[in-house]
This record gives sequence, C-alpha cells and structure tokens, in this order.
Amino acid sequence: MKERIHVEEFENAFVMPYVSHAWASRTGRSHWVELEFLQDCIAGPLQAIAKTGGCPFVYDRIDWYYSEVTEPASLKLQLLQWHSQLINGVRQFKPNSLNEQIDLQFMMECCETIGMLIDRGCSIEQLRFEQSQPH
Repeated sequence: MKERIHVEEFENAFVMPYVSHAWASRTGRSHWVELEFLQDCIAGPLQAIAKTGGCPFVYDRIDWYYSEVTEPASLKLQLLQWHSQLINGVRQFKPNSLNEQIDLQFMMECCETIGMLIDRGCSIEQLRFEQSQPH
C-alpha cells in the first residue's frame, strides 16, 4: 500500500487545536496561537501532500518561505527548521498550574505528530519528485 498522509491526520495536527480542542487554560491556547505562523509554514506543503500526493509548487516559488527549496531534501531541511523553532517556542511556555501543564503536554504531542507528518510527507514528496524526473 502506498504511503500517504490522510487528510484527517493533517486536520488533527493543524486544525483541531484551533476549532475543537478544549484547552485547559487560556494561557496555553494563547501561547499556541502565538506560534501559528510556524504551524502555517509547515502546514502548506503537508496539506498539499495530503490532498494531492505532492507539493511541486514549492520549487517554483521565489519568496522568503521557499527561496532555498529546490528539491525534496531542501524542503525537508526547511520544514525541520520550522519544526525545531516550533518546538523551541512551545518549550518557552512555563506552566504555572496543572491546567497549563496539561496544555503544554498537548502542545508537545502536537509537535510530535507534526514531526511524524513531516517525515512521512517528505518521503512521499521524494518519491513523487523522483517519479516526475525524466529518465
């Protein structure tokens, strides 16, 4: 069976924390929202991979997000850099209550899921890229 990212997995990692997760504290949710920019940077290519099986658009873009992205290895590097920044941002949250500790654990679980989606998505994109190259 061909490896893929299910749309539901993508939504659980990137959408659910905003639309249906019951945050235990306002400060936890607020901290997660402050990191939304990094989540969005990562989400774009992964959403395309989940919906279409690839993200070839990133190689043609000449903008801040993808200026150094020319093939799947550099895409993975960029996504991992953003992921590392996201994790570091989450670690800056210092819980002062049990509810905030619960939220910190949820944020770290989201980061772990996002990391797994990056690995799987980049493998899928690598295969798509290789298959699209002239032989």
